[in-house]
Amino acid sequence: MHISEIAWGHVKNPSDYGKLGDEVKVMVIGLEGDKISLSMKRLTEDPWLEATKKISDRTVIDGEINRITPFGRFHQAQR
Repeated sequence: MHISEIAWGHVKNPSDYGKLGDEVKVMVIGLEGDKISLSMKRLTEDPWLEATKKISDRTVIDGEINRITPFGRFHQAQR
């Protein structure tokens, strides 16, 4: 299973979600030849769908940058 299919949020350490030999519930999301794609996160509700109901376009949200990568800035929104 690809790390992006483990949980809806950032997965820092996949071993936090299970270890070798654990039984887990997954959804088959793709079949290509002898490759099977699996997902754990798709068995739970997408939190981004709920967020789009609460936050409209052009809403300003204050936050603090806590990580910088070559492809973006990440922050934890203030509650």
